[in-house]
Order: sequence, then structure tokens, then C-alpha cells
Amino acid sequence: MSFRPVSHHTRARGIAAAALLLAVTTAAAQNTGDRELPVSPADTARDRHAVPDVDLFSIGIEYVPSPLGGDFFKEYPALGGTGRLDGYLMPSAMMRFSAIGPVRVIVYGAWAGSDFTDIYDVRVAGSGTLLASVVEEFTVSSIPVLVGLEYAPVRDQFTTYAGASVGIAYSNVEWTTTVREQTAGGFSRPATNARDGAFHPAYRIYAGIDYRFDRNLWERGPVRGIFLEGSYLGVPIRRDYFAAIRGTGRELQGVPAHDDATLDIGGVTFTVGVNLQFVRR
Repeated sequence: MSFRPVSHHTRARGIAAAALLLAVTTAAAQNTGDRELPVSPADTARDRHAVPDVDLFSIGIEYVPSPLGGDFFKEYPALGGTGRLDGYLMPSAMMRFSAIGPVRVIVYGAWAGSDFTDIYDVRVAGSGTLLASVVEEFTVSSIPVLVGLEYAPVRDQFTTYAGASVGIAYSNVEWTTTVREQTAGGFSRPATNARDGAFHPAYRIYAGIDYRFDRNLWERGPVRGIFLEGSYLGVPIRRDYFAAIRGTGRELQGVPAHDDATLDIGGVTFTVGVNLQFVRR
């Protein structure tokens, strides 16, 4: 086998072709990078270009495993019942407006609702004689609207953040009582204990993590990614829950000590949701 020497002209042409290929590849990469829609400087420190700030619209489902209840459930057992509010799912939405550096202004809204049905017997203290069998049906719902601030010092594909907000909630309570069985005697309870709505203060403290989809998806469309949050939601609903019972009840074996009490439909919550994005033009 023999080898032919490579001429100087052939070697020069090879070097020139390699250099040309490298230049074309570099230019193509730069052009591809320039065509990508860059994000806000607050969202990444690595992009060479920047568009106006990105605002987010978050849609989530919050799980409230154990509503706080408030001191309502300290007074309620005096009637003979043992009911508690059930855990529930709460749809929520939040606008996150980019403000100054790592701070966003947030507007939060949700719909919360829980209930319980309690059936128990009322007996004469000491003798145990049955006075009545009682059915309590209790429903509470609330729509909190809150405003606050969110802080995320480092924003990347995985971003952690924390925030707090305060505002008001419109809450509605309906509590009815049915005396299903009654022995001889004067036992009586009002049929309607509470049925009205009112505004109450509310607040929320939370922390979360935001995961953004790959750039080919989230830079070119409205869907930015998903998020997970843990929060403490407070919606203390104070009103005269026991006023009608204390005023018109008869032959009751126990009554709450006060007309008014606080029932809190909030508590610790866990949220999963989707982030949509809007670029300011």
C-alpha cells in the first residue's frame, strides 16, 4: 500500500473549508439565539437581550384538609353536638404583576365552601331521659379578595418565592335545625339559627415553587408552567351564631355562653396550578 503526499494546495484548501464551516456554524447559532424570544431581566440574568416585564396569571386548586373552625366549635358542643367542618377543595386565581426587581404585586381571589351535618340526641341531665333527636345542617361559603406582595430574589426555571396578602371576604352562613323526634316536654329549638352574608377581613401567607416549561414552549405561548404552594389562609367570620338559640330555645340542657363567636373557614392549604404569562408591549 502506498500513500500519496498531500500537496500544500490541498492542505490549504482543507484549512480554508474548515474555517468557512466554523464561521457559518457560529453565525447560524447566533441567528438562532437572536430569534428566540428573551425574557425579563428579572427572570434570568443570562440572556443578552430583554423584553418588557412578564406578568403572570395563576389558576390553581387549593386543598384545605382541616378548616380552623375558630371558637365557634368551643361553644357549639354545649348544645350536645359534635360536628366539625369538612376538608374541601378551593378554586383560586392570582394575578402577579412584575413591579420592582424581585417584587411582584399580587391580586388573589378564591371560592371557599364547607359544611357539616350533625345528628344527636338531647337527654335530661342526670336521668338520661330522651328529650329530642336533633339534626343540624350547617353550610358556610366565602369569596376572599386579597392584595399583597410577592418576593422572588432569584428567578430561574425553578423559582422559589414567598408572599403575603390582606383584604376582605364576602361570607355566607346558613345553619338550620330540625327536631326529628321529641318526647313529651317543652323542648324547642329555632328552625333557623343563621342565614345571611356579610363582609369580613381575610389574609394569606404563602410560599411556593414555580417550574417553567422548556423555552420552546413557554417563550412562544401563553402557558408558562406549573406551580406548587403551601399557605395559611385566614377567613375569620364573626357573627351572632347562637343569639336565636339563646333567645328562643326552651328546655335546653346546655347553651353556649355567648351570642357571638368566630368561625374560620381557612387554615393550612396546599395548591397545585398552572401559570399563564402576558408580556407587556
